Amino acid sequence: MTVFDTKQRTYRHRSELHVLLRLSGDAAPVEATLFEHPAVADVAVIGIPDEQWGETVMAMIVRSDPELDDQEVIDFARTQLAGYKVPRSVQWIDALPRNPSGKVLRRELRG
Repeated sequence: MTVFDTKQRTYRHRSELHVLLRLSGDAAPVEATLFEHPAVADVAVIGIPDEQWGETVMAMIVRSDPELDDQEVIDFARTQLAGYKVPRSVQWIDALPRNPSGKVLRRELRG
């Protein structure tokens, strides 16, 4: 399967998603899309290991509405993003770890 990212780079396999999320910094459009949901207060996405695909997208979300659930986030993303960018899982957190300049500390999220 061939897919394209927002900069029209070609990825021939879904296992190449790690290139998209880890190396190119293109997690930002996914985060921006999820942040548009009215019940999302803050968000970061990371790649997590997956037996079938090598790596899949996980959204780490600080929610402003405690009623927000995983499926609602995934369904919202599915209407806005290409299939390979849609989070396969969601983890709820109280706050994103950030450095003094405000950058998300993704290493801490991967824990």
